[in-house]
Amino acid sequence: MLRRFVPLLVLLGLSIAVLLARLWDIQIVQHEVWSTEAVNLVRSYGVEPYVRGALRDRNGQLIARDQEVYSLEFVWRDFRRGHPLGQVAMMRSLTLMRPVGLDEARPTLGDAALSYASLTPDAIEAFAKGGELDAVIDYVPALAATSSEDRRDAALAQRRGPRAGDLRYYITRMLRLSPRQVKSIAERIEDGAGGVSYLELAASIRDLSLDEARRSLWDDVIEADANLSRLDGLIEWSEEGESGDLAAAVAAGHRLVPLIEERRRAVDDDTADALFRVAAGFSSMKVSAEILRRFDLRWLRAALDWDERRLFEWQERRGAAFGEAVQSWMAGTTIARAKIGDDVMWASDRVIAAFAHAFRVNAESWVRENAAAQDWRQVDDLDVVSILPGRLSVGTEIPETEYTAPLYSFQTLGLRTAGLEGPELVLAAFEDTLARLARSGKIGDLDHRNTAKKLAGMLTRVAERTSEEWSPLEEKLFAELLYDGYEKLQVRLRDVLDAASEAVPEGGRAAGLTFAAPFVEKALETRRYAIRDRGARARVVGGEPSTDLVLLVTRYSKDFAGFRVASKTRRVPMVMGPDGETPLASKLIGAVRSPLLVEIMQLAPSLEELTELKRKYKLKEGERDRVVSLMNASATAVDAIGGSGVEAWFDEELSGKTGYNEVQGLQDRVEGNREEIYRAKHDGEDVTLTLDIDLQMAAEYVLQNPERPGPGERDSDDLWFSYPVGAIVLATVGGEILAA
Repeated sequence: MLRRFVPLLVLLGLSIAVLLARLWDIQIVQHEVWSTEAVNLVRSYGVEPYVRGALRDRNGQLIARDQEVYSLEFVWRDFRRGHPLGQVAMMRSLTLMRPVGLDEARPTLGDAALSYASLTPDAIEAFAKGGELDAVIDYVPALAATSSEDRRDAALAQRRGPRAGDLRYYITRMLRLSPRQVKSIAERIEDGAGGVSYLELAASIRDLSLDEARRSLWDDVIEADANLSRLDGLIEWSEEGESGDLAAAVAAGHRLVPLIEERRRAVDDDTADALFRVAAGFSSMKVSAEILRRFDLRWLRAALDWDERRLFEWQERRGAAFGEAVQSWMAGTTIARAKIGDDVMWASDRVIAAFAHAFRVNAESWVRENAAAQDWRQVDDLDVVSILPGRLSVGTEIPETEYTAPLYSFQTLGLRTAGLEGPELVLAAFEDTLARLARSGKIGDLDHRNTAKKLAGMLTRVAERTSEEWSPLEEKLFAELLYDGYEKLQVRLRDVLDAASEAVPEGGRAAGLTFAAPFVEKALETRRYAIRDRGARARVVGGEPSTDLVLLVTRYSKDFAGFRVASKTRRVPMVMGPDGETPLASKLIGAVRSPLLVEIMQLAPSLEELTELKRKYKLKEGERDRVVSLMNASATAVDAIGGSGVEAWFDEELSGKTGYNEVQGLQDRVEGNREEIYRAKHDGEDVTLTLDIDLQMAAEYVLQNPERPGPGERDSDDLWFSYPVGAIVLATVGGEILAA
């Protein structure tokens, strides 16, 4: 008898040992990590921007001040959860296991809403286990299987269970059931009401007849759709469209839904990027569509309920993403990085280091702690190439020479020990690219003699200049370096993947190269978070909204799910000049500007330090004050600053200090981990100038509208009167400027 229980006792003992080991790891070894995570669930932070001081003339009249302005924002997550069109599109996508666009869902919106509301809990449960689902407007057959075990496996592969759970969620949201009502329905289902439709269950707890419930749902859906059209007509659309030429190509009054659909696709693409990055270890943007198609991404397609066509579209979009990134931001970022670090590297070294940074491994980790790029002589491992061998499934062996051999000149021992500097070093690093550009004549009007050397000199001078701006021609030159670097990477990757494919048995090559199961599982674990995070990011829609639109969306927020009004301050001139278009004394007053890219990149380490301090379980002595001081760096990265004229000269007086409030969580208060941190905001000071607005207006009017002398009074310069130029300065005896 005892022998029977010995294996069970051994197994139980091993299980307890594993559990105790895990508890020890979490509670002792990882105590600081998990304590931090728990505390941050309830610890909250608030930032209150300051108001920049106003500029006034000698009589107290306003010349310029900060003014609150509004923008209309769209959030896809709120729309799909709260608007019937988003809910129906999501339900149909879940059922059919392919993206159902808003344009496809909208024509039959009311019928589809009634069809899905008429589903029973039992029907959805059967669907979860592999059975059919008949929603009238959509039909899914039962999974073909010879046994219950096969059907269970097939249902698991198609994510039938999670899809069924999401269906239940969207149905209850569409019926506008409160949490208490949802709980009541769940209790009735447990008591045997699983064969009753959700619409009937909702009607019963609301004391409505079934016909009344149908009419109520139909009216809600139709009204919500009408509100979209109403909103479309109130939005101030820009002439060039909200995204490329999409909105401009659509007739007025019909722009909003296509824009929402485009935003939905962008959210899905971003979510796919996030999951792919976790599994692959690198960004999908770094590889071409051809390379992406060589991987087995069936797991990604299933995770997002995509079909083959939608996966192909994502691959094509991401295949073109690197070139788009170079044009929109990457070339400029590379130039900015080449300008940082003049205290540790010469300009020519910074040019090569900035290029190397664009293709190195762990680039994001490096810039979180360092503003300047790492010395190119220390960069050996490349993104994608060095990561890929460790990410592919077991048995996919890649010869080491395929991914360790130098790809770029900066990786070679010859260049690292050549002892070159200045343009000669840059020319040696990018000789093939610069020679090609010299032959093509793409860059500038340089002659054909020594053009490659002149281009190398141009690259070096960009990094040498203290100015934090650059010309379009210089940006184009850096862009060409990045394009060439990308193409070389794709060639190397094709060789690496060819070698990997050779190691795969012929029967397993059709689906593509697979990532190792632990990495795919980790990616799938982040699915919910990625969908929620990407979908919750707001996007501005249209131009500055009218007062009517602001009041409508603010007061009736439930009728416009997915849309919200955001406010911010903007510097506005209060007095216009004689022409009615140019601000008065515009050259003298100047303007504010956003921080330059170089300035923001230099702040990156401080911002990362602030993030880490905010998340710490406990603060050491001095770290509390450090948090407050780092808030200044955080604010500098987003606040407008004086860019020219009086705005720049008195920037210190006009600028204020951003307020910060850190509220303790429950565990903070119980254990006394860290005190609350509070700094009140301090608005900037108003600055009163010696200018007199009336005299300034008169002076500008005289210059813009000079009166010709009468006949015979004196000679006049006809050319000057056609193009009047000059200056008028009015000052008091004491030297105070009244007009200029």
